[in-house]
Amino acid sequence: MHRSSSASIGILAELRDRARYMERILKYEVKDVALDTESLRLRAEAIPCEGSDGDNTNPSSEELAIEDEICTISPVEGDTATRLQSL
Repeated sequence: MHRSSSASIGILAELRDRARYMERILKYEVKDVALDTESLRLRAEAIPCEGSDGDNTNPSSEELAIEDEICTISPVEGDTATRLQSL
């Protein structure tokens, strides 16, 4: 197995685990939430944009901060996969 393939598998495994953990948190925190992609899309699009006058009872951005990560995404020739490289 090539190094880039191993890295891609590792990244995909991390994303799968992250999605699983987020689903578990959502099921616990937001009762009766539908987790299919279409329902999540509709719910996300219903959230007011930052800086809007809507009632925002969500935790502060500092509480939910995710560390910025610089990365590049480039196609892999001859394959349908995409390589994600963290800098």
